[in-house]
Order: sequence, then structure tokens, then C-alpha cells
Amino acid sequence: MVLPQGSAKTKDDAEKALEETTRLDGEVSAMMEQLEDAEQELSRKKAEAAADMMMAGMVSTKSSSSSHEWIGIYIILKCITLTV
Repeated sequence: MVLPQGSAKTKDDAEKALEETTRLDGEVSAMMEQLEDAEQELSRKKAEAAADMMMAGMVSTKSSSSSHEWIGIYIILKCITLTV
């Protein structure tokens, strides 16, 4: 079957459009995978940062507590030396 010239051009245009659409669909799919990977990495990094912040808070609290203990010991020793 021989297609008229206009029909052949339309068919060729449709095939090119389908190829372009398929290519673009593949690119979008690849980008979506990259986005999902990035979101997962961001979630991991957020969890790590939260854990780091919690540890830093605990260290800070312990450090502050230790400083208060040393100040208390210093005051006791100062009082002892003043009374002797």
C-alpha cells in the first residue's frame, strides 16, 4: 500500500514524536530515580544529624555537670584551706 505524500509525512512525524516521547520518558524516569535516591540520602543525613545533636547535647550536659562538680570541689578545698 502506497501512502500519499502528506500521509507519509504525518506518519513520519508521528514516529519521531513517539521516539522523542519515549526518550523523554526515559530521562524523566532516570531523574525520578535520582530524586528518590537523593531524598533517601537526605533522610539518612537528617537522622545522623539528629543523633549527632543528641550526642552533643548529652556531652554538653555532662560537661556542664562536671564543671559544676569541679567548682564545688574547689569551693570545698578553698573553705578547708581558709579554716586551717
